[in-house]
Formats: sequence, C-alpha cells, structure tokens
Amino acid sequence: MELLDIERKRHQVRMKIEEERTAFEKMDQRELILSNLDTFFNDIQSLKIE
Repeated sequence: MELLDIERKRHQVRMKIEEERTAFEKMDQRELILSNLDTFFNDIQSLKIE
C-alpha cells in the first residue's frame, strides 16, 4: 500500500512539473509575439508619411 502511495505522489509531482513547464513555454511564446508586434508597429510608424 505504501509503495502505491509513493507512486501516486510521484505521478502527481510529474504532472505538476509538466504543467509548469507548459505554462513557461506559453509565457515565452506570448513575450516573443508581443516583442514581434512591438517591432512591427514601430516599423509601420516609421513608414508613415506625414
């Protein structure tokens, strides 16, 4: 019974680590997208004819 509890806990920890890793990857992707959008809008502004 104790071994089953240990395995269950290990699985929960692995799942939590995977969730955290996925969250960090999504955050990195959002930051990259925002950076690219910022660059894009700056480029467009520099092309404006006044």
